[in-house]
Amino acid sequence: MKNTFKTGDIVRCTLQGCSCEGTYITKRDGMATVKLASGYNIGVPEENLTRIGSVEMAEPEGSEVVQDSTLPRISIVSTGGTIASRIDYRTGAVTSQFRATDILHAIPGLASLAQFSAVQLCNILSENMTPGIWQHLARAIYHEIQSGAQGVLVTHGTDTMAYSAAAVSFMLQTPVPVVFVGSQRSADRPSSDNVMNGMCAAKAALSDLGEVVVVMHGTTSDDACAIHRGTRVRKMHTSRRDAFQTIGDGSIGMVTYPALDVTLAHSAVRRGTHDLILKDSLEEKCAIVWYYPGMDPAVLSAWEGYKGIVLAGTGLGHTGTDVIER
Repeated sequence: MKNTFKTGDIVRCTLQGCSCEGTYITKRDGMATVKLASGYNIGVPEENLTRIGSVEMAEPEGSEVVQDSTLPRISIVSTGGTIASRIDYRTGAVTSQFRATDILHAIPGLASLAQFSAVQLCNILSENMTPGIWQHLARAIYHEIQSGAQGVLVTHGTDTMAYSAAAVSFMLQTPVPVVFVGSQRSADRPSSDNVMNGMCAAKAALSDLGEVVVVMHGTTSDDACAIHRGTRVRKMHTSRRDAFQTIGDGSIGMVTYPALDVTLAHSAVRRGTHDLILKDSLEEKCAIVWYYPGMDPAVLSAWEGYKGIVLAGTGLGHTGTDVIER
């Protein structure tokens, strides 16, 4: 009898002498799409599958998480990314969550730390971030702090998170922690860093910090997250969980996991040191141009009319003589 598979069925795939298990998603272009335990999807002929069970699709829509009103209040400003996401077994993808309830379902331990509210600023891939959105982000954070938030979490895709953290650092003087956090690996992968990063970031947002920071895995293990100053952090690897590093200095703190103990360096700005000030004007017509051997100086003409160009040269900032003359 022919098998009839439904989205969410646990199936065993046998092909060319190899066998593996996964979750049936759908049938596309004559092939069954199956999500493996690694989080990756594969396409296989449906006749090579055997149903062995099923999984729950998701929590009920609208199911609320009871929050403790005696706990300090943290605001979450969401821009997208996979830090708080869940699997959509209809498509095999992970989808970002924006309501406080959704985020607390995705990272259940958060509810024991604080009471959360969420603001969905945008839902974009971080490579689509713009200076205009940085301005909206700084204003949204400013409003949340004005409204009494004792800390702010900014969920953000990792590719351009360092740029956004730096931009907000320059536009916002803050008396409370503003913590950018992301996830290098999505929630459907066993090696996902979303829960640990989210928990550590929340504790940093409750700490004695008083500046804009990025909180991400500090090592390849699940032992601690590093706290990086927003103006010094850079993503140094595509997929490593400890991809974020402080450039030219050490990190300004650590959050151990799972103990969630926060240790701050002497150089970290403390909570309440500064008043809340928003300086959200910026010049968008600025560019970074990387010099490379043999670069045609005419390349610079593409930036005609710009207010400023950062020319990243070799070594101590060297470029070819013809570029200097340009």
